Amino acid sequence: MTFLLDHDVPAEIDRILVQAGHVVTRLAEVLSTTSDDQEVLQYAAAQRLILVTCNRDDFLHLARMRQHCGMIILIRRRTRIMECANILRLIEQASAINAIVDKSPELMRIFDEFVRAVEVKRR
Repeated sequence: MTFLLDHDVPAEIDRILVQAGHVVTRLAEVLSTTSDDQEVLQYAAAQRLILVTCNRDDFLHLARMRQHCGMIILIRRRTRIMECANILRLIEQASAINAIVDKSPELMRIFDEFVRAVEVKRR
């Protein structure tokens, strides 16, 4: 998989993704770190990159408003090891799902329902 890591993603995530065989581009390599969130998501979509960010509030809204190639919102954990383990587990699960289900409007609807359910649970 190919990823664009937002400026707020820890360097350990970069290293673990590369070690797992993924292609990683850091935001600072291609855009200014002061680029607005819409520009970041637009770049990721144009380059067919999956965006990894810790900026949940802004990017969840944007993800619903425009097409993109995927997004991982990294939830900060007590340790970087836990963050790394969680992202690798998520990617493995997503790979398994993509092998079974082609991306479709129905899949996006299910994903949106899941995100809303998680948001309600957090309240």
